[in-house]
Amino acid sequence: MRTQKHYEDMLSKNPNASIGFTLAADMVYAARHGSIKRGDDHGGDEWKNIARMLKQKYGERLTGDQVRHETAPLKTAAAALGRIKSERKNRRRRKK
Repeated sequence: MRTQKHYEDMLSKNPNASIGFTLAADMVYAARHGSIKRGDDHGGDEWKNIARMLKQKYGERLTGDQVRHETAPLKTAAAALGRIKSERKNRRRRKK
């Protein structure tokens, strides 16, 4: 299991390294959930969506700054809020 702290340390120790989009997806997932079990969470839809978004937005490789931008507390909080189901969202979904 890898924690958000593990990935933060990795980025700070290797500031000029480029990061593959799958590792970056692990980092973003860990930032949103606190940790990731490598392998187990890769099959989940959320991880796949994160990986797809990162690859589309940045390509195969990301810089440390790009990963830090995607794991920023404000971005991860906004992603968490998007997952919250409200009665208003449920009504709108039922109308479709």
